[in-house]
Amino acid sequence: MKYLKTFERNKNPQIGDYVICQEYDTNDDILKFINNNIGVLVEINNDHFNYLIEYENIPNNIISYFRHGNQRQMTLGEIIHCSDNKEDLELILNANKYNI
Repeated sequence: MKYLKTFERNKNPQIGDYVICQEYDTNDDILKFINNNIGVLVEINNDHFNYLIEYENIPNNIISYFRHGNQRQMTLGEIIHCSDNKEDLELILNANKYNI
């Protein structure tokens, strides 16, 4: 069995890393999409501690909530898993999906 390490707060995510975020928006559709999909970190604004995450296959009913059509601004506290390997995060999502 492969051991997956959760995101450590003493190491910040880097541009190009895959991330799973925990969204706290009041819109249920956005919340479900962000919490159940893997994004890619594309930009870091250190002045405001903002991380720009890019997503694929965003449903049309929530696309207006994304910058440039596919990017969402998140804080470091909203990034709950981070990896340079997408497959690691897919395992986490599948485990959560099936309560493993």
